[in-house]
Amino acid sequence: MQIRNTLHITLAVMLGILLTSAHAEYVPDTIEFPSSPPLVIASQPVLSLAEGGAIEFWVVTDWQDNPGYHPVILANGSADLPTYRISIAANQDALIVQSGQQYGQFSFDFSDGRTHHVALLVFEEQMVAFIDGKLAGAVSLSIQPGPSGPFMVGACADGSAPFIGAVSAVRIWDVPLEPEDIAGFALRDVNNASSSHPNIDNLVALSDFRNSAFSIVDSFVIDESELMTQAEIIEVLGVEEVRAMDLEFAGTEGENDE
Repeated sequence: MQIRNTLHITLAVMLGILLTSAHAEYVPDTIEFPSSPPLVIASQPVLSLAEGGAIEFWVVTDWQDNPGYHPVILANGSADLPTYRISIAANQDALIVQSGQQYGQFSFDFSDGRTHHVALLVFEEQMVAFIDGKLAGAVSLSIQPGPSGPFMVGACADGSAPFIGAVSAVRIWDVPLEPEDIAGFALRDVNNASSSHPNIDNLVALSDFRNSAFSIVDSFVIDESELMTQAEIIEVLGVEEVRAMDLEFAGTEGENDE
């Protein structure tokens, strides 16, 4: 039964990607539950989104009977008073968000067995959700400070409310995203130097489920068009300074050769 469920999830994720993707070279990284344990990431201040931001991911559910709880996709902070927690309703008819003791929900049918893209925009006193590139609604909810705890994928901090299904391509940003960028980059590599996301400098974390990892990133992309020529460097620093730097570099190379 477990093998059949895992195959079902994998095929659902792949089918959703093939039907949606305009960039066939990009395939989102995916983690499946419960065949994989929840992913636990040490507490990081940049993940709290205390000053706003955005959370993106792909998700597909894999339960028919009501599990008796709301399966958790992502959670940050303690199990009792999370900084934020994102779940799918037990009957699969809504996305549920929580911060501290505040709750909100966005109506949506997740029971169709398809993979859906979710983007949550976090503002000072409001959360706005886009599902599959379309506005799903807004709720009055602000990020509440609370006890520190890990960032979790697939369960609460104490392991409760485990997810049943698959989660792909989680991205955390420290600014809310524009709707056109949510749709345009849902199935694109945001860190591609030739065509990077307009908010790439605001990307603070992203998943690497192929390696069972979740990375805090520095969002640094080298754009060759912005590199200075030697003439421009001389103009800024002066001939003598550049010459001194060249001599110092040459000396370092000579030491390495020895």
